Amino acid sequence: MTAKTSRTLAITIMVFMTLFTKVNAQDTIVKLINSEFTMEVHRDSAGVSVAVYLTTPANYSSIVIEKGQWSDGEFRQCADIDMKTQNANGGIITMKDNYPLNPFYDVYYRIKGTGIDGNEKIFPPLLLPAKTMPVPKFHL
Repeated sequence: MTAKTSRTLAITIMVFMTLFTKVNAQDTIVKLINSEFTMEVHRDSAGVSVAVYLTTPANYSSIVIEKGQWSDGEFRQCADIDMKTQNANGGIITMKDNYPLNPFYDVYYRIKGTGIDGNEKIFPPLLLPAKTMPVPKFHL
């Protein structure tokens, strides 16, 4: 094996190892607070979890937590919560997103609530920002 081939092979191995090394992500926590609820979204190495604290849980018959990639685009349901069981918890809702979207993209979470009168409220989404991609470091 020549020196040039050996060096090319070493560089290729280093690049390959750098690209496939597990990245230790920092935790990300974002909050949205308004007069009717507080929503907190937390991303860590275990995934994404959502906590909602309703100020007046008795005003709702159900709450749907949704996620989407754009604030004004299509949202998908994460959880549908029947408030009969949550009223006993004082309006505290916690859930784990079992199918989180790619962490290297921005993700929006929002609440859609159905009141006891049947009216539906859709609240503004909360941005969970994308993790930054690690920059490979090359050592020659």
